[in-house]
Amino acid sequence: GEALRAHRRMAGYSLDDLGQSIGVSASTISRWETDYNEPDSTAIKQLCQALDCAPSTFSKRPRLR
Repeated sequence: GEALRAHRRMAGYSLDDLGQSIGVSASTISRWETDYNEPDSTAIKQLCQALDCAPSTFSKRPRLR
């Protein structure tokens, strides 16, 4: 979520802009950024193309405790 938000902002996209560029709503992007939902593999590929980043940018890594 946080990585998506950071990359979107660095790229200068609004929620609306990024959503339109990959064919989803701004609210969908918002839900991904707040970890309410996760993008599927197709959406991750589209995000990577739009934001010029690697798929690993959005991978969930287990937290060490």
